[in-house]
Amino acid sequence: MYKVAIVGGGLQGIFLAHSLIRDRFVRTTQLAIVDPNESLAAVWRDRTARVGMRRLRSSSSHNIDPDYRSLRRFAREHGYRREEHFLEPYARPSLTLFDDHLEATIRNDRLEESHVRACMTAIRRAGEGYEVSMAMSGKEMTPIRAGSVLLAIGAGEPSLPEWASHVGTLGEHLFDSAPGQPDAHAKAARDGRHIAIVGGGISAWQAALRYCRLGAASVSVISPHPILESIWDSDPGYIGPKRGSEYAALDTGERLRRLKEVRFPGTLPPEIARDASEACNAGQVSLHIGTVMSARVENGRAILQLNEGDDVGPVDHIVYATGLTTEIPYRDLLLVLSRELDLPLESSGHPKLDKHLAWDDGLYCTGRWGELIIGPQAPNIVGAHLALRRARPALRRRLEPRKVADTLSESG
Repeated sequence: MYKVAIVGGGLQGIFLAHSLIRDRFVRTTQLAIVDPNESLAAVWRDRTARVGMRRLRSSSSHNIDPDYRSLRRFAREHGYRREEHFLEPYARPSLTLFDDHLEATIRNDRLEESHVRACMTAIRRAGEGYEVSMAMSGKEMTPIRAGSVLLAIGAGEPSLPEWASHVGTLGEHLFDSAPGQPDAHAKAARDGRHIAIVGGGISAWQAALRYCRLGAASVSVISPHPILESIWDSDPGYIGPKRGSEYAALDTGERLRRLKEVRFPGTLPPEIARDASEACNAGQVSLHIGTVMSARVENGRAILQLNEGDDVGPVDHIVYATGLTTEIPYRDLLLVLSRELDLPLESSGHPKLDKHLAWDDGLYCTGRWGELIIGPQAPNIVGAHLALRRARPALRRRLEPRKVADTLSESG
């Protein structure tokens, strides 16, 4: 029996695993990280490669270690040049540095030894802990047992426009493929195809700039708005105690409204906004402001009609950079867990959690499933930091060995 099972091997799951080991709540052999991919952080590496990310949007303080100084210390100790790998303000790190620090953490903690390659399908109570049912490639696997379970489910599933079916295989979501699968978008660019990108956020523009570098014949970005600049993707005030306390005092309906209002979708940090503008001015990228109302295929190529009546195309390849679903992710799985464990949901459909993110005694939710408690930063790297701060007191009571003195006191 494992002491802890973490469901999800992305950045949040790795952060939680490292934190538990760092705090000596568990050893590597007492920990299971349930994730279907070949390696931990596989989705992160795949998606950052697909968009051509070069730098994180978040501060270097928001790294894979609870110590906000860890990434900067790692950079000093391993000779990373500050002017190359940190961008002010907030010392935003290069992807190379961040990933090297991530890999060092996985290696030093031996986290791949804890990696159980499978999808979690159900959870049932088993004595004082839980039994986690799993499957891989449609085949059921032997369940594992754990005293506590942390659900670090991903940020969501790809969202497609309603008209996507009209163009068939000419269009594909930027994040549709599983890690390790060929990047059809990059291939189209290398083959000198005409590419249209639907979406105007950071992923769309990073991808557009990448396809230009790879040799696409043309790149068109169809965005509902002009280039918008913001260093953050949501109000950073909600990381701190003042806005955090304000958010905690709201009812469920107001929290849901606040979750949407304080996020800045479709915005770009200054350096990408600058590169995007320069690419447009140089004629490398064509920006079409509008919404696609319909699409059709003529002679094997796609034509997209915008709400202004203009057409974009014909193009050879369409990339849907339309983000992830804004609804609660993996809702079917959430309903299965709620039903099998007889656990309540909020009126919004979120798990009904206590202040420590516990859905049940020993069962905790982070990320999007915990956003009603954590706040707008829940899906981000710093959201894992905020989740740990909330869950740590409950985890300590559950995971720390009881002291002999406490036992004697209780028996006396």
